[in-house]
Amino acid sequence: MSLPKAERIKLDVTDPKKVKLGNGTDVRGTRVRVFGRVHRERRQKEVMFVTLRDGYGLIQVIFTGPLAKTYDALTLTRETSMEIYGELREVPPGAHAPNDRELHADYFKVHKGWKAAGGDDAITNRVSKDTEHATLLDLRHLTLRGETASKVMIVRDTVEYAFNQVYRELRMRKVSPPALVQTQVEGGATLFKFDYYNEKAFLTQSSQLYLETCLPSMGDVSLRSLSVPKSP
Repeated sequence: MSLPKAERIKLDVTDPKKVKLGNGTDVRGTRVRVFGRVHRERRQKEVMFVTLRDGYGLIQVIFTGPLAKTYDALTLTRETSMEIYGELREVPPGAHAPNDRELHADYFKVHKGWKAAGGDDAITNRVSKDTEHATLLDLRHLTLRGETASKVMIVRDTVEYAFNQVYRELRMRKVSPPALVQTQVEGGATLFKFDYYNEKAFLTQSSQLYLETCLPSMGDVSLRSLSVPKSP
């Protein structure tokens, strides 16, 4: 029996106009195609449960039969990236899952280079709540996969988006001048110097000069979302 075409969705899509939940018997759910990373995984007899994350939301995926016995399934590691096809269904009575739904997989693939390290190099061994702060900074690319660090970045994005909305309502334009200069602008007490391709460079200290340059042709401007705006 041929399967219906899969609709690609992000994991936070719940609009009933786009996705429909089946009940496992007489009502068929939408067949979808999703991409994400393994957030959690557990096995129970012949069934494997995987919680998938894509930065937008979470979904519980169920693998049964031969799918749960493949090499990729048996050696699955946390943070491995996966492509999964399957049917969306309601969770059974008394069960719980993100958005009260499950994805019953009929096909999945771990592409080359998508598998996360295991053993001593597994993310759970390298980054944890007890890891020293300096190590977390060195392993920032792994730290950001955690819920706390990623949520901080999401909050920052939301705040900057709100600033951009207000600036747009006030008819202020955002400009992006250089951040690096070769001479100091103001007092040198707070000057941050570093080597840039064997040349001395500094982080710019003042946005005012750039903003004043843009004012005549652009009107009210702002250097970036959280900076102080400049008006004629």
